Amino acid sequence: MEYATPEPLVSRKPGVKSGDLRVRRTQQHLKDALIALSLERGYAAVTVQDLTERAMVNRSTFYHHYADKYDLVVQCLEAMLLEVPSVQIDELLTIRSGEALPSAVHFCEHLAQHRDFYAVMLGSGGMPSFASHLRSIIERDVRDHTPVQGAHMTLLPVFVAQAVVSTAVWWLEKGHAFTPVQVACWYSTLVVPGVRALLETQASAGPTSP
Repeated sequence: MEYATPEPLVSRKPGVKSGDLRVRRTQQHLKDALIALSLERGYAAVTVQDLTERAMVNRSTFYHHYADKYDLVVQCLEAMLLEVPSVQIDELLTIRSGEALPSAVHFCEHLAQHRDFYAVMLGSGGMPSFASHLRSIIERDVRDHTPVQGAHMTLLPVFVAQAVVSTAVWWLEKGHAFTPVQVACWYSTLVVPGVRALLETQASAGPTSP
């Protein structure tokens, strides 16, 4: 089954030269070094000097691209999420029972492709604020693509984002024992009925004051 691919979760910033092979290669080397060193020592113990030595990159080159190691993680996350399509309101309202949301399938496939990065960053030795940053990106995406009106509807982005991150952590802890489609289907079965009920309630009630 093929799924449509709407715009990604993160908008590309003007001026980012993603097509520059040398830049992409340097960023990949630093990302690989970050994952390896975080596994060895824990993210907190990794320094910029460690990263540049492991990646064989000059410190000046590192600081040309990143402010610090936190910025490296954030930029890696946002660059990777460019691959993931946004949640669409139509799929939430039209998905049939037992089916997986296309956006959930895409995200799980993305998670499987970058499992080492997510396993490290969401694990006990990762960056403490990583899960929060991931949730904030997902919350923003849901707010931008669903009719969030009224005080009770502000819960929707928070609920969806928390469910996505919790599902990701659970799956990673299981060592990817299940396929992306299986996990996306279970996630959809748990989440869609509640989200759909809230959206339908909002639609029948009409606009309310925030």
